[in-house]
Amino acid sequence: MPYSSPQNKLQTVVYQNELQQQRLRRLASELDAITDPALKLQFIEQRLLDNLQQLKRQLAILQLELPQAVEPAKTQSQTTPEP
Repeated sequence: MPYSSPQNKLQTVVYQNELQQQRLRRLASELDAITDPALKLQFIEQRLLDNLQQLKRQLAILQLELPQAVEPAKTQSQTTPEP
């Protein structure tokens, strides 16, 4: 991972938070515009499915990255004798 300053990380988090707030406001206004309870439920279910798919993609990425992060630690612990 390239070096990034804590200030850059904070700016990234703040930016992501602002984007998420905008998205939530947009989704809330879309949901408020739906008057039919069945369509409202369908809208919520679709957003949940979308979020689940996004979480699955993020999990797959983390699972690919995890072995790379664990290998150096595993190698080091194998070479270090335990008391």
